[in-house]
Amino acid sequence: MFDLAPSETSCADTRVSGPKPHAPLQQSRPWLRALRLLGRDARIEAFGDHTALVIRQTKPVIGNTALLTRAQLDLTPAAARELRALCGTRHLLVNAETPDDADALRAAGFRRMAAPRQIAEVSLDPSSDAMAAGLHGKWRNRLRKGLSSGLFVTRRPLPPSPSHWIFRAEAAQAKALSYQPLPPRLIAAIAACTPGAPQIFTAYLGAEKLAALVFLRHGRRATYQIGWTTRAGREKCAGHALMWRAMLDLQTMGVELLDLGSADSGQNPGLARFKCGTGARIRPLGGTWLSSTWLDTGWMRRRPVTRSERPSVTVHERTCSAQSASARALPDAATSASRSPADSGPRARH
Repeated sequence: MFDLAPSETSCADTRVSGPKPHAPLQQSRPWLRALRLLGRDARIEAFGDHTALVIRQTKPVIGNTALLTRAQLDLTPAAARELRALCGTRHLLVNAETPDDADALRAAGFRRMAAPRQIAEVSLDPSSDAMAAGLHGKWRNRLRKGLSSGLFVTRRPLPPSPSHWIFRAEAAQAKALSYQPLPPRLIAAIAACTPGAPQIFTAYLGAEKLAALVFLRHGRRATYQIGWTTRAGREKCAGHALMWRAMLDLQTMGVELLDLGSADSGQNPGLARFKCGTGARIRPLGGTWLSSTWLDTGWMRRRPVTRSERPSVTVHERTCSAQSASARALPDAATSASRSPADSGPRARH
């Protein structure tokens, strides 16, 4: 529904107020600038006491649509009922940030299109000792192995080029592991509009690249976007060495919260364990919800949510150590152009 269309639009028309320093990537200024560079109709709009980034699109037959992804709106049922009217659109798709927002959307008559995912978030403490104390025992042991494996680690700003080697490497990995990465041109657009926002950490053994991680900085947060490794990189725990270096460096760059993305152990248990081992806390998002004139007129018949679609997480936050087996989650309804990287998550094996 929301495809990217490159254009010659510049980044210069993005001086708007609204994005908060602790907002998720999809509500951040770098995301807004990149979407506008690619010709998307993206803007910051007011919703009562809050503001949010809205993406709009008009298509034949479907008509005008709007997308709200991970907006921090603190919705009530009454406020949720006004959302589509405030957006002035026939169809409104909401990727809810919290279970509370999901409850409000349900009460307002939105139809759930996808169940919520769980994400992992790490607070980056100014004290490296405090962060080290939060690492899980096995993760810490693998980190020691990575640090003693003779690896050379570099950090560089990712250049604004969709042909960079990391995108080719991830494309091959994505094909092998059957996942859909974020389009390289979108990450390159972020690099073009906000230089230094994407940072790439690379581990070498001699002249050979063993692993790389890419993070997107936005305000006081950063999002883990790409994780790539080789067989030798896994054997030498290069991913652990890179993640630890990234946690230290990003903290010194002003990042307070690191969003590691999806932590659904049912879909990718190895990646979930890797993220949890950093001391991350797990919390559920609110799922994907639709309000549409087609629903209002009965064109799309409502059906009850089945047992398998019900959210598997009922608490708002819990630690990885207390995490029970994650229930299955349906894929998000938005396409890769507008999906949360934290929802889809890099799926590299570490």
